[in-house]
Amino acid sequence: KKYLNYINKSNITLLDHRYDPEEVIAKFEKVICMPFSTTALIAKNLGKKVCFYDVCGVHLEFDKIFENIPIIRNVSQLKEWSEN
Repeated sequence: KKYLNYINKSNITLLDHRYDPEEVIAKFEKVICMPFSTTALIAKNLGKKVCFYDVCGVHLEFDKIFENIPIIRNVSQLKEWSEN
């Protein structure tokens, strides 16, 4: 619920899966990927600021796999990441 409140108050847009990820990512400065998806790697390759959002914390072992992409696990971390 906190996450949806944050999304509704912010400048974040949730997109339908039918869009071409590269075309969409190219239009944004920051990309939040949930759960773990290849769109984060596409964003990173396009030079965008990108993070994974794992609010459930079910993939703690992924911290070592995705060293170059931060994994955000709560709303306060997401807010801090998005403001920088």
